[in-house]
Amino acid sequence: MAIIDSTPFGKPDSRTHQMLTGYMQKHAHRMRRYEDYWRFYRGAHWARTRHPDDHFVTMNYCTRIVDIHADFLTKDGFKIVIPDDPESEEFEPQSMDFMAKALDRVWNQNERNDLLLNMAQMAGITGDCFVRVSLDTDSIMSPYPRIEIIPSNYVFPTFHGPHGPAQQKLHSVLISYPKYSENGSASALRNYEMKETFGEPVQDLEYHVERWYEDRVIYYYDNGREEVKPNPLGVIPIVHIPNYPISGEYYGRSDLAFILPLQRELNEKCTDVSDVINYHGSPVTIVKGIKVSHLERGANRTWSIPEHASVENLALNGELNSSLQYLETIRKAMFEIAGIPEQVISPTHQYQSAVAGSLAYNSMINLRKSKITSFRRGIRDINSLIVRVLRLIDSRFADQAAAHPPQHLFHTDIVFGEPLPRNESIELDRAETRLRLGLSSRRLEMERMGMSRPEIERVLEEIAEEQERQMALENTFGDALLNDYEEERVSSGNPDPRRPNTEVNGEKISQDAEVR
Repeated sequence: MAIIDSTPFGKPDSRTHQMLTGYMQKHAHRMRRYEDYWRFYRGAHWARTRHPDDHFVTMNYCTRIVDIHADFLTKDGFKIVIPDDPESEEFEPQSMDFMAKALDRVWNQNERNDLLLNMAQMAGITGDCFVRVSLDTDSIMSPYPRIEIIPSNYVFPTFHGPHGPAQQKLHSVLISYPKYSENGSASALRNYEMKETFGEPVQDLEYHVERWYEDRVIYYYDNGREEVKPNPLGVIPIVHIPNYPISGEYYGRSDLAFILPLQRELNEKCTDVSDVINYHGSPVTIVKGIKVSHLERGANRTWSIPEHASVENLALNGELNSSLQYLETIRKAMFEIAGIPEQVISPTHQYQSAVAGSLAYNSMINLRKSKITSFRRGIRDINSLIVRVLRLIDSRFADQAAAHPPQHLFHTDIVFGEPLPRNESIELDRAETRLRLGLSSRRLEMERMGMSRPEIERVLEEIAEEQERQMALENTFGDALLNDYEEERVSSGNPDPRRPNTEVNGEKISQDAEVR
């Protein structure tokens, strides 16, 4: 989305407009790339027009490709886990449960699943996803860290160098987006109220521009004024998540990077085939040796023409099979390049085992692993920003965090769910075998199942409580049976029955025999 060089998105003589114009020239290639990706995703594939009676054929596979990859990545969401620290023998991950619960609460306040889907969609379309963590004080809830996605075309990062390792380190990040003007005199506000369109006031739009450094933030205004404020976090609160990392590059690769040329070709050839079908569906009539005015149009008409005259329709002498095969070749090439198997687009609804499904979706699984690498690192950085904000606004969290070293506070692990259905019966049999052979433990098996640490603790506590209740119940039944046995023995008339000792009796009999 390019900056419009006139109102309503800024005046040409404003300071912010001049600044953004310079940045647009510097990032022109990236901005054009974003614009093309968004245009194709929304279905605006044609840059030219035709006669109103001649329609374009648009088969928008770009939207389908991006949505499939975004859905495949975000299946079952993700879980935040506090990993163990092998270098510290005294560290116990259970002592950091307060941080895991706080992070889960913040993500849930920001609608975790919806936010993750939007992040995957933004990264899939533009190749880059920029996320900012700020403090939301306007909510009906208590102030909490707000996680918001900034459109990629509104973010302009600067680096310590143009290439190489220096490009990977941020120097500052400039954010600019249009918003309604909030400044103005009372007379101007009255003018806003006087200008109405369908009952709604017409307000001027301006660009909000802010530049973040590690130690400060600068706000720029149209009149040239600059407002400098300290950055209490100590780091730039913007996280960049590339869709597919490119070695040596800062920006990522879009899901549509190599799809647009094939999409254009497919639309062009589909339109040509449609024109041919329409042309021969209403064919042109060729009349030779007679005036057209002498022929009566309409159904059920009989024409009498001279012997030397002829009337015929323009026929399709060629065949469309080659064109249709070419269209199918382009269509298959699009999904092969996108890494999407054919059965995802045209499912056969046939049952497959877990191994067969994994082999069929192998290309998508490999691409998903690349995305998870970027998203895991990005979400880990977002969690670090959330912890920094919570230490400023939540005194209880700050007191608990003060008892732990920084390397434990800013170190979290992200576990994504499985994208394909699993054969749980086979996995449970394998887990049972490992437990029986002493090769694993219940906790480790539950971690392999993707359960978070709080869930594991809750399940183990419930199992221990059930075992205690079972033991108490067995003790109750045992006491009841013992009491019944004692009562029966007393009521039998032999209060102290004693069984004879066979060894003692046998010894006495032997002694009596010797005496005799």
